[in-house]
Amino acid sequence: FVKPVATPKGDWLSGRVVGTCDCAKKRVAAKEQTYYGDKAETKVVEHKVNKMPGYGPALAGSLPALALDYLCKAK
Repeated sequence: FVKPVATPKGDWLSGRVVGTCDCAKKRVAAKEQTYYGDKAETKVVEHKVNKMPGYGPALAGSLPALALDYLCKAK
């Protein structure tokens, strides 16, 4: 994040998303998200695991769209 995001659980300074993609349908799904309270990514502020990830479109120009383009070209 450019600026920390204030949340009730603490400020988020960075985050990671673990996901999966369906190259044939050009869809992505987030499996889990982790938000960190320090730049070194050692202090976990919040961690969420999706019980049932749902696939959706990757919006043009978004990070999921860039990842989908990169990963699906490798196949």
